[in-house]
Amino acid sequence: MNAKYLILAGVLGGLCSSAFGQAKSQPVGFVTLTVPAQSDARWGLPLERACEFSSTVSAVNTGTNVVTLNGATFTNDQWHNTVSYYAKFVTGTKEGLVALISDNNATSLTLSPQPGQDLTGVVAGDQVKIIPFWTPSTLFPAGAPDGTQLLFFQSAGATEIGQNLAADTTLSSNVGNWFNGLLSANDYEIYPYDGFVIRNSSASVISLVHEGAVPVADSYVAIQKYVASGTQDTVFSLMNPADENISTILFNSAVDGDQIFEFDNDASGINKAPSATYSYSGGTWLSGLLPANFEFEGGKSYVYRRASAAPAGAQNTQDQQDYVPSL
Repeated sequence: MNAKYLILAGVLGGLCSSAFGQAKSQPVGFVTLTVPAQSDARWGLPLERACEFSSTVSAVNTGTNVVTLNGATFTNDQWHNTVSYYAKFVTGTKEGLVALISDNNATSLTLSPQPGQDLTGVVAGDQVKIIPFWTPSTLFPAGAPDGTQLLFFQSAGATEIGQNLAADTTLSSNVGNWFNGLLSANDYEIYPYDGFVIRNSSASVISLVHEGAVPVADSYVAIQKYVASGTQDTVFSLMNPADENISTILFNSAVDGDQIFEFDNDASGINKAPSATYSYSGGTWLSGLLPANFEFEGGKSYVYRRASAAPAGAQNTQDQQDYVPSL
C-alpha cells in the first residue's frame, strides 16, 4: 500500500470546545490510501474527525456506563441524534478507550463500550473528548466509484466466533451515496481501531487523501477471544498515521501460538491470502524462525489470530504512538 503521511503543527489543528472556556488545538495530518484497480485493500482509519467537546470526569458509574463531566451544559440527545459520536478517554488508565455515546442529559453521557471493554479504572479527573464517527460519506466527501464496497467484520456489538471471518456488513456505493442493501448507509459508523476491506471494482486505482486530527492519546484495541476453545480472529488497526515497529507495541496478553497476518495492499486481486505471517513464541514475535522486524503501516489493517491456548476474553492492547513525545 502506498500510505504516505504528514503530521502538521498543533497550531494548525481544529479547535475543540472545552468545558473550561478555552478551545484547544490538535495536530492535523493526512494519509494517502490507495486500492489497485479491480482489487481489495485492507484499510484502517488512523486519523480522527475534529473533537467537538472536551472535559474531565467528575463521576463515573461503571455498572450503568454513565460518565458525568465537569462543566457540561448539554441539551438532551445532543450527542446521540442525526450524527453519532463517541467518547474517547485521553488520560488515565483507560487512555485511548472509545465508546459510543448512546444517550446524554445536561451533564452526563451514557456509553456503550465494545465487547470485552468497560469503564473499570476510569476515575474523576480523567480527560474525555467527544468526537463524531467517520462515516462513508465523510471518508469519501467527493464520493467513490460506483460499485465500490466496504466490507466490515465484527461490526459494533457483533461477536462473530472463529477464524477466516466473513464480512458481516457490506456497504456499496452508487451515484454518490452508500447503501447497505436497499437502506441508506451514508452515516454508517466506522469505529476507531476497526479494520475493513475496501473493494474496488473499477478499472482505475482509487486514491484517497485521508485528512484529519492526529491522535495524541494511546491506541486501545480489543483483541477478542469470545470462547475458550478454538482460535479467534480480530480484524484491527491502530490509530496511528505513522509506521510503528511490532517490538514497540505491547500485546500484553499474547500467548505462544498467537499470529498476526499482513496483506499486500499493492497486489492486485480480491480475497487475497496473507503476504506475511508473524507468530508469537517465548515472549517474541517471529517471522519464520527469526525475530520479526515488522512495521505496522499507518492506514492499514491486520488480522490477529488468538491461539486455542489463549483464555476467553478480550486482550486490550494499549500503545503510545512513537511520534507523541516529540509533539
